[in-house]
Amino acid sequence: MFEYLMPGLLLRMPAHTLLTEACRVAAADQIRYARRQGLPWGISESGYYRFDANQYYQYQAFGVPGLG
Repeated sequence: MFEYLMPGLLLRMPAHTLLTEACRVAAADQIRYARRQGLPWGISESGYYRFDANQYYQYQAFGVPGLG
């Protein structure tokens, strides 16, 4: 959520702009997802890597589906 909430701390966010709407929708999606999962909202999208049993590189993204 840092990426969505940070601009509003530093910039004036006029209503009905793409940036303002993106932040509003992202926060709403975060809150909705967190309630369904029984988690606190504010999960940042992230990823991690590992190697499987055959030593093949594997990448996994996690966070709120649809925002990543």
